[in-house]
Amino acid sequence: MGYKKAEFESTADPGFMRYVSPNLMVAQFQHGGALYKYEGVPIEVFVAVITADSQGSAFDKLVKKGAYPFTRITAEDVDAL
Repeated sequence: MGYKKAEFESTADPGFMRYVSPNLMVAQFQHGGALYKYEGVPIEVFVAVITADSQGSAFDKLVKKGAYPFTRITAEDVDAL
């Protein structure tokens, strides 16, 4: 599916998201460029976030507060996924 660039108002929200494989999503945050992988995220949740009117709010509600396990990763880790 590749990267989905999105605009967000909150500095805590991702600058882009990528659905890497079934149930694995990567998000990079705008400020600082931190990369995180979120495991167990269904494609339906990913699509709901990237198509939401407020993507930042959707990300916070559906992914962050959805209790999906996450790990901070590097750009090299993303390339290996």
